[in-house]
Amino acid sequence: MELTCGFGRAADLIAQSGVLKCPFVLVDVGARGGIDARWAPFEPAMRVFGFDAETLVNAPNDRQKYFEMAIGDLDGECFISTPDNRFESRIADSGRPVPIRKLDTLSASSAIPPADFIKIDVEGYEPQVLAGAREYLKASTLLGADVETTFNSSPMVPDSHLAAVMAPLFEHGLRIADFAFDRPGLQQKLLWPGTCNALFVRDITRANQIEPDTVLKTIAVLDVYGLPALALAVLDAHHTVLQQRINVKALAQLLVPTLNDQLEIQPNDRLEIQLPYLGLGIWSTTRRLLAKARPIRRSR
Repeated sequence: MELTCGFGRAADLIAQSGVLKCPFVLVDVGARGGIDARWAPFEPAMRVFGFDAETLVNAPNDRQKYFEMAIGDLDGECFISTPDNRFESRIADSGRPVPIRKLDTLSASSAIPPADFIKIDVEGYEPQVLAGAREYLKASTLLGADVETTFNSSPMVPDSHLAAVMAPLFEHGLRIADFAFDRPGLQQKLLWPGTCNALFVRDITRANQIEPDTVLKTIAVLDVYGLPALALAVLDAHHTVLQQRINVKALAQLLVPTLNDQLEIQPNDRLEIQLPYLGLGIWSTTRRLLAKARPIRRSR
């Protein structure tokens, strides 16, 4: 189950305006096939460092680099088991030998710069990737992470796989902003929910003395992941910081879904994207009515 893909209009404006002083750095672990299409509007403002034991894509430009290696919690060699669906290859006890490196090691050798965003999709090996990135996470100021995970537990992750990936990301200020998973169906072999995807984002709405680049990059992340209400909240909290960099009004207008957007959104996604706007007036009115009703109830 994939996370929602946004329209990326605000991200496109940020990229095309050239307002970022430093490019947005995406580290993609499990990058077979290249980066997700959601990033296309923002790609001109990005630097991408992709890793996969079976890289099946050539870098389309100098902004993107791909490395045929596994990423984990050790440096050396590991084995990759490759099923018929090569996109489900995973680290195993036997199989084809491939090099494996820690993100900490790659960072120490200046092979990768500090990251703004990390995507990890490595068929259950996500906790080990994060375990090998302790120093790298400290050196980076992560604004977000997209991680494939599960609710399942094992001797290696007794508190669940989700808890194992949450802990290091929470430690660095990230919080879950979106979540997607398939409900068990009658045709599935496993009755308990299987793999899912979690989006972690840093909440900067209450941050002080924040850099414009940080605000713009966060807005772009929320935009390409289809979270316009959160992006607008960030923009509202820091609009004065951005006024010298970009047309704030134009940026805000690009974040609000339009009627034409509703025709492009899949039926299951339509309510999810529109809900913050549909419910805002109802919630505000309800609060006002309740506030007026309380004195009446107390007087009785």
